[in-house]
Amino acid sequence: TPRSPAHHPAMDAAGALAEGNAFFVDDDLARAVESYTLALDLEDGMLRALVNRAAAQCRLGEWMPALEDAKRAAEADPSCEAAFFHKGVAAFELEEFEVAKASFEKGRELLTAGGGPDRRKYSTWIRKCDVELAADDAPPPVAAAPAPAPAP
Repeated sequence: TPRSPAHHPAMDAAGALAEGNAFFVDDDLARAVESYTLALDLEDGMLRALVNRAAAQCRLGEWMPALEDAKRAAEADPSCEAAFFHKGVAAFELEEFEVAKASFEKGRELLTAGGGPDRRKYSTWIRKCDVELAADDAPPPVAAAPAPAPAP
């Protein structure tokens, strides 16, 4: 089993990334985040570490750090489909529905193979955004008028 990053003082960024991936697969997400952070400390802006850390943070419900990492990854490589997916999920959970929808649309656009489950995944998230955006645009419900008092 993988060991804590503290046990590897001479580890390079690729080793920390690999260790993070092993923790991620084992569903040890907090340790995965630690390893990805170490990889980023050793190699600032390492795209795979940013994307994977965003994925782990999403699974942990750490939406703001996930969004920040996914944004950095998308800015570093505008062709990184996974960055846009994680950005969309984090933005959606933070109720930034317009940002989420734009991210999901960009991620879907980056998929070169037509159809398939990944494309459907994006379509589902885009529909969820549309529902939330429509709810935001809907007028508030009108209170029903009180019933007239019964005649004496």
